[in-house]
Amino acid sequence: RNSGAGSLAIVSSWLTGTYLLPKIIAEFQNARPGVRVSLELGTAVKAVELLRSHRAELGFIADAAGGPEVETEPLLENEITVVGNPALVPRRLTRESLEELTWISREEGSATRGLADAAMSRLGIVPRRRLQLPSYEAVVYALKSGYGIAAMSLYVVAEELRTGSLTVIPVRGWNVRSVLSVLRARDARVTPLADEFQTLVRKRFNEIARQRGRKKRA
Repeated sequence: RNSGAGSLAIVSSWLTGTYLLPKIIAEFQNARPGVRVSLELGTAVKAVELLRSHRAELGFIADAAGGPEVETEPLLENEITVVGNPALVPRRLTRESLEELTWISREEGSATRGLADAAMSRLGIVPRRRLQLPSYEAVVYALKSGYGIAAMSLYVVAEELRTGSLTVIPVRGWNVRSVLSVLRARDARVTPLADEFQTLVRKRFNEIARQRGRKKRA
């Protein structure tokens, strides 16, 4: 409590753990050099398992459901949109032209893929070709290379959209969002280190939300 030493175990989804948490963890470690922070990536099911068994104190997962053993606190909205290489965007955007393109995605079990597949089903989009890749980095590489289009979190492709190597494809009726939440075991008292870290995450996520709000208004 007093020396600033100790350890903090975190479990996170691939999206949050790869694109949102690393800078926050680095900031926290810089302020608390005596603390060892470990981050494990996994699904919501894995996060709940680690929290219930007290092998992790905090979980950061998209669209995770709470329950009698695990509580959730919503932190940040995650917008999922269709993106692709600008040269690949059809001149006339129709359901048929979208179905002609290869749709690239993560493997089954990915939360983003599940939400995207549900949206495509709702809009009646049935891609003729699908390409499944094992990581967000591989999907982004394939998108920039012009191999197809994909439904991606704006947090994953923020840099590519900024530089113009990828562009948003305005699919009519597409409105896909999820919520990134922090998960905690109900039967465990949050340690001071975990409480300090989740307070920092709330602060940084609030800043991200405000920045996105300003960009939309602009």
